[in-house]
Formats: sequence, C-alpha cells, structure tokens
Amino acid sequence: MKWTTEAFIQRNLARVPGGEQVYYLGQRTLSQGWLRRFDISGKVRQGLGLLGAFYGAGEALPGRVAVELGTGWAPVVPLLFWLYGQAQCHTLDVSPLLREPLVVKVAQQLLAMLDEPQGLLRQWSLAPVLPERQQQLASLLAQGATGRAILQACCVSYHAPVDTGQTSFPAGSMDLVYSNTVLEHVPAAELPRLLAENYRLLRPGGHILHQIDLSDHFAHSDSTISAVNFLQFSQAEFARYNSPFLYQNRLRAPGYRALIPAGQFEITSWDTDLQHKNLAQLARLNVHPEFAHFSPEELCITGIRLVGRKIPYPAEEKWS
Repeated sequence: MKWTTEAFIQRNLARVPGGEQVYYLGQRTLSQGWLRRFDISGKVRQGLGLLGAFYGAGEALPGRVAVELGTGWAPVVPLLFWLYGQAQCHTLDVSPLLREPLVVKVAQQLLAMLDEPQGLLRQWSLAPVLPERQQQLASLLAQGATGRAILQACCVSYHAPVDTGQTSFPAGSMDLVYSNTVLEHVPAAELPRLLAENYRLLRPGGHILHQIDLSDHFAHSDSTISAVNFLQFSQAEFARYNSPFLYQNRLRAPGYRALIPAGQFEITSWDTDLQHKNLAQLARLNVHPEFAHFSPEELCITGIRLVGRKIPYPAEEKWS
C-alpha cells in the first residue's frame, strides 16, 4: 500500500468517534490470516541482538525479573528470554493487542528453531538455552496448551491497557526494563516521563535494554520510499501523516542519547546501525531545515541498541 494512502486511512479513523475501535478491530481481523504466515524470525533476531548487547556489557539473564514495554500481537522477546533464564516478565501495552493463538505460534516456532542445527538459536553462542525450559515448552505444546497457559507456565504476565509512564509496580522491584522497537512511537515530550518510570522500577544497578527503530516506518510497507523519507517534512507537515496508530517521533540518535543523563543511567553499551544506502538516499532528499543541525551520518542512523545501568541518586535528589 502506498504510504500516503496508509497515512490517510489512519488519520481519518483517528478523527472519527469509535475510529480507534474500528482500526484495532480491523487489525485483529487481519491477524487471523497471520496465523498461516506468522513468522517470528525478525523479532528473534532483534531479541538476540538485545541479549548480545546485555551479555556484551558483562551481564547475564538468568534469575532476572523484567518489564517489557510494548507487547504487540505476541510477546516474542519475553518468551525468548524465558528460554535463556529470565525468572519473570511483566509485559505491558497501552492497547490490548495480544492474540492467544499467536502465543502458541511463537512457542512452536521457537522450538522449531531449536531443532535446526544451523538455526538462529543454535548460532547464537553467548549463552545456552536452558534444556529444562525447552523440554517444558515442548511438553506444553504436546498437551495442547492455550496461549494463556503458555504465558503462565513461562512466568509472563500480560497487562493492558497500561500507562507505561506511570505503572503500579513497586519502586525498585525490577532487574531489567526492555523494549523492542517501541520508543520511536512515544512522543518526544513523553520520553523523559517514561524513562523516569524505568528508573523508578529498577533496583540499584538494574538495567534498561532498548532497541529503537529510527527509520521511516511507512517504508516498511511501501518499497518506493526510503528509510529517511520522513526527514523532508517539517513537524507541522508530517503531522498530516502521523497518527496515534503508527505515531513516529522522528527523533535522531543524538536526541535519544541526550534523554539519558550521565548521573541517572550509565550507558554501558550504545550500538547504532548506519547503512551507506541511506546516505545516498539522503543526498537525493530535500531535508527539511528542522534537521539541518544534524550531520548526514546522524540523520541516517536507523537503529539504536542501548544498555544502561541505573545509578542510584543521592538521597536528596529526585526526578524533576
């Protein structure tokens, strides 16, 4: 679908009473077809990338209690992390999107990957999948377990709708807060509040682990535009295409870095994805002056994977 058509549909549904319900009902209906072609390999690669950054920062997953921001249709990363030793995960979403049949599909595909000698999970060598958990998941599927039963057995709790900037979990109750391609959908003005809640939830020395997709998301479904296409528009111009259903804040990498002050989180890993084809595409684009203070390389970074360790505040300091 052409990206302007997709944006037109989203924007008009967002304007009418009940449009959000119609949009999500349509998405849920479309998800029925995904049961046949649903493929988690991309999300698994991203999850392994997050794990790689975490282990590369000298950390390990077993025994960690976590919060995931942005469940989506199925909690691929929480189930993947459970196989590697995560103790418990509370996965949160602002809208209830989870589909139980897709949870079963996730479990089936994870086991299939473990059975492939050259599969994704066999190639990743920083830590082993726990054999007893692989066996437990296989047993659940053999018994015909529902998605709800699989989540319960894997210690994954689903919460939606939730304000991820103000949760009800106790302060200092989590070891890890992570997200996978979620923060780019949060308005820039709301990100400090969300990160403040990340900080509040974590115990001293706990970690944030976030993968952020800085590309133009309309390019994911329209191959005629580039990953930096949206940089030609001013904020006011892009507001005509942005919608609550696929909101994009368009922050560039330095903007995210500036949101994590040195006295609050120590960034122990910061990996960025810069593809040279984006530089060539940027050169052919009439970049809006609002982005003129960034270098071409900063504009063309389309991915960030960061690990940050909570630094306890002095007793008299608080989030402002």
